[in-house]
Amino acid sequence: MAEYESSIQHQHHSKETAFQALNTIIQLHFEKKRAIDLQKKELYKLFQIFFIFLALAHPPASNAAPDTYFGKFKRNWALHFGFLILIYAFMISSSVVLLCF
Repeated sequence: MAEYESSIQHQHHSKETAFQALNTIIQLHFEKKRAIDLQKKELYKLFQIFFIFLALAHPPASNAAPDTYFGKFKRNWALHFGFLILIYAFMISSSVVLLCF
């Protein structure tokens, strides 16, 4: 009978120890999560300050782009759009070949 009571008592202590360990792990997890959330908030504030600084230091209307820039932009845009049309045409033709033959 003494062995049975000792076994029950040992199981009770094991469960209690496991429960305490689990609670400690959960508590440490949430403490770490809170610390990470605080770091994220601080980083977000620093990003906001940085972007406000950029907006104030480099106003967009102060440096107007030259006309040659717009010409290059139009030419690059046309090349990219043509490339996309070429890829789309190749995709359609390869799909037709694969599905029909």
